[in-house]
Amino acid sequence: YREQRRPAEALPLLERALPIRRRIGAEHRDVARTLEALSATLQQLGQNARAYEQARNAVLIWEQQHEPYAPDFSTALTQFARLELRRGAVVDARRYFERALAIREKVFGRAHPSFPDAQAGLALTEPASGDPRSALDDAASAEDISRNHLRLTLAHLPERQSLSYAAN
Repeated sequence: YREQRRPAEALPLLERALPIRRRIGAEHRDVARTLEALSATLQQLGQNARAYEQARNAVLIWEQQHEPYAPDFSTALTQFARLELRRGAVVDARRYFERALAIREKVFGRAHPSFPDAQAGLALTEPASGDPRSALDDAASAEDISRNHLRLTLAHLPERQSLSYAAN
């Protein structure tokens, strides 16, 4: 439901799933994944304070997992960085975006479609840190990577699927 932009329907399901996931262990990576999804859903609903708490908890769990290059950890870091940015904590947001980028680069490489998401977030932090040139470079690079991925993907899909994919 969340991915279909129906967060009001996703929220109760995620809230039900969380205690079920916690039965396997409060510090388990599946709990962190659920907390990150819950945070993103709460953010879609405009409940940023609750979203922040869930994202922070997800990051704390991932930091205890000793899996520094887990792709889902980078997702939690990016979600938390976005919320830090909304709170005006630009320096902290930048640090989390940089960590997410490092994971994504090591695991997937720069051409992967998840890389530009974190790179564009990093670009938003750079003007506040006095580096507008890096902001422009990172934003342009994120756009290039996304566009190239879209071109490669669309070339191999039927027209209807291509249009739907491009719209998303």
